[in-house]
Amino acid sequence: MSLIFGGQAGLNSVMFYNRNNKVKANRSKNGGIKVEVTPRDINSITKLGVTIEKIPFLRGMWLIVEFVLLNWKLYIIAFALPIALVLFQRLLNSEPPEIYINNAYYFMFTPPYHFFFLFGILLCAALFIKLTEVGKYHSAEHMVDKAYEDSQDISLHNVQKYSRVHRHCGTNFVIFILIFYIIFYYLIDNMFIVGFLSFSFGYEVFRVKNLWLQKALTPFYVFSYSLQWLLFTSKPKAKHLEVSIAAYQEIIKLNNTSANV
Repeated sequence: MSLIFGGQAGLNSVMFYNRNNKVKANRSKNGGIKVEVTPRDINSITKLGVTIEKIPFLRGMWLIVEFVLLNWKLYIIAFALPIALVLFQRLLNSEPPEIYINNAYYFMFTPPYHFFFLFGILLCAALFIKLTEVGKYHSAEHMVDKAYEDSQDISLHNVQKYSRVHRHCGTNFVIFILIFYIIFYYLIDNMFIVGFLSFSFGYEVFRVKNLWLQKALTPFYVFSYSLQWLLFTSKPKAKHLEVSIAAYQEIIKLNNTSANV
């Protein structure tokens, strides 16, 4: 059984987190591995999320709200970027700036153009991950967690035996969201409602634990695993796996300490 709630790969690091802590391991310039443990910020928003997490379908919608509330600065930047581009274009062109604002947001949020916008973001993310060390650390993150789930043995020799594809990877979640988005897009004439419903249904399918339902979803898993393999992961070397192992070992220590308290 996995000890983590999630993980994240960086340019030179792997991060795992459980309910109370985040553990990040990165390889320093001198070749050593530095491990940092940071208590998770358990605020009122997070506590509310723990409660809503028990309510099917509503918990998927809450993911969007929680992400916006906890990352509001990121959204300010995201919405400010088109405006900055407008101001830059205004310097080069004499047309009224509102024309550029309307065109930018029309392309980002109006069907069917927003499909190109979404796929463009995914393509850029895939290229960045595949062409940098992130893809290798992403693989290492998957392989170590799978090794622990299967055998509780996260030695380098054992971890190297495992696939870099993971059923709980966020790629699967994104695929299910897009599938439901396409379905609801043709049934409901409101983009925001479509977005919330897509997250809600996509999250419930992503969380499916019933073996029969998992088998029924095999074609979708095959598609998602293929994307993971081809676009979002790369074959890791021992140095990438060692960083991920170091982070997971700390998670195991924290779990044991918590169990003994």
